[in-house]
Amino acid sequence: MKNNLWYLNRPIAHRGYHNNEVCENSLGSFELAMEKDFPIEFDLRLTSDGEVVVFHDINTVRVTGASFDIQEMSYEQLKKLKLTDGQDIPRLIDVLNLVQGKVPLVIELKTREYDGKLEKKVYDLLKDYRGEYAIQAFHPRTLLWFKKRLPHIPRGMLSGTFNGIDLESWKKIVLRNLLLAPFIKPDYIGLEQNCLDEVSPKLVKFLKDTPIVAWTIRSFDEYKQVYHRCDNVIFENFDPSI
Repeated sequence: MKNNLWYLNRPIAHRGYHNNEVCENSLGSFELAMEKDFPIEFDLRLTSDGEVVVFHDINTVRVTGASFDIQEMSYEQLKKLKLTDGQDIPRLIDVLNLVQGKVPLVIELKTREYDGKLEKKVYDLLKDYRGEYAIQAFHPRTLLWFKKRLPHIPRGMLSGTFNGIDLESWKKIVLRNLLLAPFIKPDYIGLEQNCLDEVSPKLVKFLKDTPIVAWTIRSFDEYKQVYHRCDNVIFENFDPSI
């Protein structure tokens, strides 16, 4: 366990502090999170030409209106799209230059089929970054990759219901039940709030010393329901500090 548990000290803004006027995973949403002194969670994907961009979905349609798969687009093509509020889709380097260590970052790598390419690109951009950050992922091999190369950086193992996710049933069982957690030894478990009471009894002994960060909390009512059952939350659509 790392000594500085900053990822438990303050609620974490999911894809930045976004709202009806400011799009998720945008520099504007990150600026708002910084103004309120919240750590920022965001997602990373790789373009066809190897650029690390901040984007959650596989396809661009939900937040741009145009339907393209990120991994099939070059960064030059992606730059022509605009988010719902008119902002550009940022790159990881843009986020690092903006934040400059002013608030911690919770960086999620979106790796459906692991090949190590995204991990290597992210590592190259982060290795000299002086601010606090954590790496989180659903894919166990991503966490092991960073454990080997950046052992001092906190790592979060993500799990959830995986409802509606196109994934082999055996993989869902392994990931949903955190069966690899004792082997990976994450610094925290990022757990979908619906799963807070469903952790396998076999893992209770291991998990009792591993903090739980619940996601995604979207209202004060949800916050009140989960805050005593976890160590921190990832939130959106409300301000938990008010």
